[in-house]
Parts: sequence; structure tokens; C-alpha cells
Amino acid sequence: MASSKDVLKRMSTILANAARQDALDWYERNRRAGKPPSVDQAAIYTEKRSNSGNEEARV
Repeated sequence: MASSKDVLKRMSTILANAARQDALDWYERNRRAGKPPSVDQAAIYTEKRSNSGNEEARV
């Protein structure tokens, strides 16, 4: 059986991967719409999504 520390580490990895994929999807939607965001905008979006996921995981 996995320890709680291992489970939390795995959950954190899953949330981080989901946040990255969400940011890639967001970037691609904007690029296809003819208004690609800058790398800085993409980094900010990723950070916001990553932080919101971490806050949800702590609840």
C-alpha cells in the first residue's frame, strides 16, 4: 500500500501535468483564433492555473 506521502506526491504531479496541458490547450485555442499570446502571458496563465489546482488539493 502506498504511503500518504507517495499519494500526495503523485496527486501533485497529476495536478501539475493537468495545469500544463490546460495551458497548452489555452495557447493553441488563442493561436488558432489568430491572437497568439506571448510566452509571458502563457507563463502567467500556467502559474495561475497551477496555483489554483494546488489550493484545491489542499482543501
